[in-house]
Amino acid sequence: VPQPEQESSLESKRKTWWEVERKTEVMAIEDLDGDMQTFEKHVTRLGVARKDAKGRWEWTGGNKKLVFLGDILGDRQMDGIQITNTIFDLADQADKQGGQVDFLCGNHDMDFVNFLYHDVDPDQMGEYADYLSRQSSGIWELAQFDPDQNSRLKRTNPKDKGFEKHKTERWSELYGRRNAILENMRKDGRGRKILENICRLKIASIHDDTLFCHTDPTMRMIKDISSSGDISSQVSDINMIFQDGLRNFLLEGGELSKEFGTISETYTNANNREYFTDQKSFEDVAQEPGPQRDRERQSGADDFGAGAQAGGVLVDLHDDLVAVDAHH
Repeated sequence: VPQPEQESSLESKRKTWWEVERKTEVMAIEDLDGDMQTFEKHVTRLGVARKDAKGRWEWTGGNKKLVFLGDILGDRQMDGIQITNTIFDLADQADKQGGQVDFLCGNHDMDFVNFLYHDVDPDQMGEYADYLSRQSSGIWELAQFDPDQNSRLKRTNPKDKGFEKHKTERWSELYGRRNAILENMRKDGRGRKILENICRLKIASIHDDTLFCHTDPTMRMIKDISSSGDISSQVSDINMIFQDGLRNFLLEGGELSKEFGTISETYTNANNREYFTDQKSFEDVAQEPGPQRDRERQSGADDFGAGAQAGGVLVDLHDDLVAVDAHH
């Protein structure tokens, strides 16, 4: 149990988000929904990138840090692949200037991967097709990599008015071609580039004392990242497992591990989110002994709530977890 002097020490160290000292300017961009115009608006307004005379994007942010909070691939618009490739081109440029660009995996980006990986019961295809049409039409970008040159999938746009009437049939057809599409992407230059870039997605990133993740953090997430007592190392391990899993499946044709599935479920499943900014709850978790947090991680904490909100941010002040409202 924290002693009064410990509580006083914690109180004296607590800072609001604008008081946290940073080594350089850190910026975050919310869900882009696969819309290139939204991407252009944000990076231009922030002054971190611009197009050159040939229309190529160049990093102008110097040593600044930029975090994209996800939901770019497999979202409602159809520019996800172009945006993803652009982000990682900028990331490579930023790295040479001492800056950093991160792309965090959101639930829609995970939908994009899951479409290629998970099996769907034929009896549920109608419901699945309805969800895809409403929420994840950007997955249709995969159709461009169908090795069948005469495939009608390449001529189909889920945004067209006539698509709704045949959505179950059309999505079933694309789903049936997913293995051929993925195999072709591994061999095709453009396809392999996007697969390799997807394998660079992260679950979370830390800059100075701030942890960025796709949604508001849940109790399950907080217990997981604090289980080892070293949040930075834990986040690095989580990202490594996640990226290794993506490479194993997307590039090498292997299976996704159980550990990958647990990470995906914990950090990207939009059905287990809720606002989590109660400071006392954070402090209670931070004060729990490591073994207790480890046991809860191994047993699998209960899911919490529903209703995803983009932009979860935490502040870690010398092993004390402090919540920050990232929506202001």
